[in-house]
Amino acid sequence: MKELASQSLRAYEAAHVRHLGYGQHYPVESLRSVWGVWTDVTPAMGSFEQADTPRARKLIRPLTLLLERLEAEGISDINQNWRARGAAVDLIGFGSCCVYPAGGPYPPGIFMIGHSYGYERTTDPERDVVALVQEWLDSQKADNLKRSLRNANAVRIAALVASPDGPAHALINTLAESPEARLHTPLRLPAEIDVVVVIAGPEVLDYGIVEGWRRTPIR
Repeated sequence: MKELASQSLRAYEAAHVRHLGYGQHYPVESLRSVWGVWTDVTPAMGSFEQADTPRARKLIRPLTLLLERLEAEGISDINQNWRARGAAVDLIGFGSCCVYPAGGPYPPGIFMIGHSYGYERTTDPERDVVALVQEWLDSQKADNLKRSLRNANAVRIAALVASPDGPAHALINTLAESPEARLHTPLRLPAEIDVVVVIAGPEVLDYGIVEGWRRTPIR
């Protein structure tokens, strides 16, 4: 059994908790305002492979230097200044950085709100579901699974669990929004695999047990 998840996203989420915290305020005497910060992890959300993420463990110091410069230039929101946006990309991706209104409970500093991401999906089950499963089977991520099944003497079943932490987010949502849709595109199964079973939220998909695809609700 394998999980369809982004390990880069999982690693970043763990690092964010360990080094930054969620809703964590960091007082900075050299700043005049409280800056709310969102980091962006869209590349990690969209890939099963290794993807770049902000460096959570070493973020506060370079972020402080950037915010000091923005305050000196009278900039209060990186989304309102293309130079500020460009300077922030290497630190927080396409996240957000803006000054909180004065008079709040915190002294000047950095308020780490959390992280955000975007993801693409077509809402077409053939593309968001079948094509994504095929992409995973064709990738190096499936190599260990294929090796483990290669010498099996029974029906060789690849059981996959779709996780919302990664590209399978689109698969789960598209299936949920199209409960009556049937899948038609055949999978190109590797020689080591006879059947593919995908656990996707409240239902199970299988390919190879009967002719074509089948969708079964989990009771």
